[in-house]
Amino acid sequence: MKPIKSTMYSPQEIQLAQELAKGLDDQASVSFYLACTKKYSHRSLRKTLDHVLSIPKTNIRKSRGALFNHLVSQLDEIGQDDFGDDEDTLY
Repeated sequence: MKPIKSTMYSPQEIQLAQELAKGLDDQASVSFYLACTKKYSHRSLRKTLDHVLSIPKTNIRKSRGALFNHLVSQLDEIGQDDFGDDEDTLY
């Protein structure tokens, strides 16, 4: 795996992006996941990841990464506060 430049991202953001990429088996999209860590609360991203991972693979049409991307895009429409995010980063 290629090291990620940490000048723009905190260690927590890098760690979360790598966790998302690994969990979704989508290392090719790590830059997308890094961008997500800047835009969305870490709690919302973790809850979305947990939700995607809880769905049986047979019920996913394209890929877990595609489903995650779709659900994250919904966060803009419904607002992150609907998930009860009090803090931006939870580790």
